[in-house]
Amino acid sequence: MLDTQIDLNDTDTSMPRLIDGKYLCSIDKAEVVASKSVEGNKNLMVIYKLAEDAESTIGSSISPGYQLRRYYALQPSEKNPDWDFKTDIARLIDAAFGTSQGERPEFNADTIAGLHGRQVIVTTKLVDGEMGLQNEVKSVLAVS
Repeated sequence: MLDTQIDLNDTDTSMPRLIDGKYLCSIDKAEVVASKSVEGNKNLMVIYKLAEDAESTIGSSISPGYQLRRYYALQPSEKNPDWDFKTDIARLIDAAFGTSQGERPEFNADTIAGLHGRQVIVTTKLVDGEMGLQNEVKSVLAVS
């Protein structure tokens, strides 16, 4: 039997969240995954890792290595047929490889593998999601 009594009522179990802003990150992982919402569709899942100390929404420190995740659609959206899914992928490639229109590499397995370790600036926004407040990756920019 445990002879210890621990009051857990004041223990905060929420995940730290970044303040809205721009953060230096490295691309830790990029892989094609099945869509969870549309059967047969695929997404490019990119995990960004914070590369520097940052402040959380409650004033505590968030250390390098904190992960942000974004899914990039790899096909047109039935919900928004006017949106060109390739735009977000092209912006990611430009940010990671320092390219622009007319000089981008073909998007394929080699390009996806080449994203690993690249540094970019990630712009985040705090949004209220299914699991409470979440950091959403709004855009990715080249490190200047």
